[in-house]
Amino acid sequence: SPESDFKALLVADRLSAHEGQVSEQEATDIALARVAAHPFLHLPLETPESAFGSVPMHHLMEDHHAQKLEPLPSTVEQALVDERPIVITDAQAPFNIVDVNDSWVGLCEFSKAEAKSSSLRLIQGDDTDRDALRHVMASLLHGEEATAIVTNYTKSGRKFYNQLRAGPIRDPQTDKVTHFVGILREVMEESEAAGYQSMSA
Repeated sequence: SPESDFKALLVADRLSAHEGQVSEQEATDIALARVAAHPFLHLPLETPESAFGSVPMHHLMEDHHAQKLEPLPSTVEQALVDERPIVITDAQAPFNIVDVNDSWVGLCEFSKAEAKSSSLRLIQGDDTDRDALRHVMASLLHGEEATAIVTNYTKSGRKFYNQLRAGPIRDPQTDKVTHFVGILREVMEESEAAGYQSMSA
């Protein structure tokens, strides 16, 4: 929707204000926010190196920044000890949460017990872009990685912009997709976005 596109662009503008004075990781985050601001809010990834090759704004960031992306966990065990906030779901509808790691608990405020067997609607709300999530799910069901900027909510109701990156976990013996893994990265709080919008008006 135009509103969700605007919100994603707002994130990109806020991040890009620091260009020239950022680390390589921050530069990657800026580029990903811009990619996510593409009208489709969707970026299927075959490899991290291909992250910026299919969008018109790829010239904003050199390819070596994309190569700095850490790979997604390839097993449930890896995901649970990863330092990034991570959620693991079933690979079959209704895609219930199988487990989350401690960093996810810290960000989203729900306990592991509350998260397990719940759906991802646990951290969604009125401003969550359903179209963006459908695009991500479509990529996952085709065995591909995807990323998008979506609005999520903590247990206390705090709204935040989440740079979601998701992909499949496969059985090493059969190559069958057994789970989906999602990495959350907070890129801006809603209160910050509102303040930035006021300053830009």
